[in-house]
Amino acid sequence: MLREGQGRVRLLTLGVLLLAFLLDVATPQALVAAILFGVPIALSGMAFSPRFTWGTVALALLGNLTAGVLNAKAEGGLSVLAVANRLLAGLSMALVGYLTLALLRRAEAQGRVELALRRAEALARVYRALDLDLDPEEPEATLLKATERLARLFGAEAAGLWKKAPGGPALVGAVGPPPLGVPGRVVRAWEREAPGPVEEGVFAFPLGRYLVLLEGVGPEGEARLKELALEIQGRLQAFWEKAQHVSALKELAYSLSHDLRTPLTANLLNLRLALQGAYGPLDEAFRQALANGVAANEALLRLADNLLELARFALSGREPEAVPLKALAEEVAGALGPLFAARGLTLAVEGEEAWALGRRDALARAVQHLLENALEHAPPGSRVCVRLEAWDGVVRLGVEDEGPGVPEALLPHLFRRPVREGRGGLGLYLTRRILEAHGGRVGYERREGRTVFYLELEEVRHASPRVPG
Repeated sequence: MLREGQGRVRLLTLGVLLLAFLLDVATPQALVAAILFGVPIALSGMAFSPRFTWGTVALALLGNLTAGVLNAKAEGGLSVLAVANRLLAGLSMALVGYLTLALLRRAEAQGRVELALRRAEALARVYRALDLDLDPEEPEATLLKATERLARLFGAEAAGLWKKAPGGPALVGAVGPPPLGVPGRVVRAWEREAPGPVEEGVFAFPLGRYLVLLEGVGPEGEARLKELALEIQGRLQAFWEKAQHVSALKELAYSLSHDLRTPLTANLLNLRLALQGAYGPLDEAFRQALANGVAANEALLRLADNLLELARFALSGREPEAVPLKALAEEVAGALGPLFAARGLTLAVEGEEAWALGRRDALARAVQHLLENALEHAPPGSRVCVRLEAWDGVVRLGVEDEGPGVPEALLPHLFRRPVREGRGGLGLYLTRRILEAHGGRVGYERREGRTVFYLELEEVRHASPRVPG
């Protein structure tokens, strides 16, 4: 479009130049018509080509000279005034050419500044659009959200997030109408090592196993995409590499925790046997040292179990089932009952049966973490209660104890990350992760002088052991 406009300007300039030459030839020397050559010179600046402007100046000077010769022949000779007029006209042409080129250079510089500003603004809009709450543990959900924002920002009619699968490209999710992507187009897009157009109106961002495909992009949107493609790709690629890094760390945590558990279990068994006198009589100091070793080993074993469960939960993809939460709580409470009895604690499960959709083993682990938290902090001789409540399609399982509660300073850290002391740790963090994966939430409150840690899930009115389908 720009080249077409420049071509029209050049034709118009040459036409005006020819007209000025004809008028100069047709008029007497005294009228100084050569001054009209300044018009096409000034007009040539609109072609944004210094070479064309200098060429126009040269043609104007040649026209001025030729018209002077023709006028002299027609009038029978040159007058001093005519020569002076021709010289002044030539100087004016050179001056107009110089000023035109100066204005052209200034316009180009201003244009570059404006272009840089527009690009910076466009890049800022892209960064704002991709300023997502990145969760490397849920890369597909975040990539799909990024796809949606890119489609909206660049005016795409449809967009899709694809991933490589054994049977061919698989659509993870679509934005807008069903995407027009076909296997051949997706494969061609994946063959690209860099972002760019696959065909007219279709723009691709390959990200390893994933592909962001924008379709139905207009000419303006495609031009902006080409201009910012590398920055967008870099933003998406940085996120994807972070997600892969976290995935590798999860697998490493699984491996380490699994490998640590075996020697810790063997060491704990030996310490307990020694404490029971299996290797000979013990004095009181040695017995106390062994007891401390058993306690420390048990703490390490719990930590390894928590890490192992966290890694298993993050890597597992098992289907959910309808879980009876009261029966589940009674099962977990029965397993932990001897530990509560050893501390003189009374443990009870109250409320009506309620069902929730989820992974039974993961939900059992979440309940166990809440009960272990109460076991650690409830005063000896007090009562701990697991209470089931349901209302408006929500079921709450709360663990109540008579402990002192959570210090105000630790409240912001609950369920978010392990803390070194107080009521918090890996168990509560894992509980939050489990509940978030089930579409629920975990919380804490003080109620009538009692500490309550609870989990809430959507209630399902289903009593079969498995959800069909």
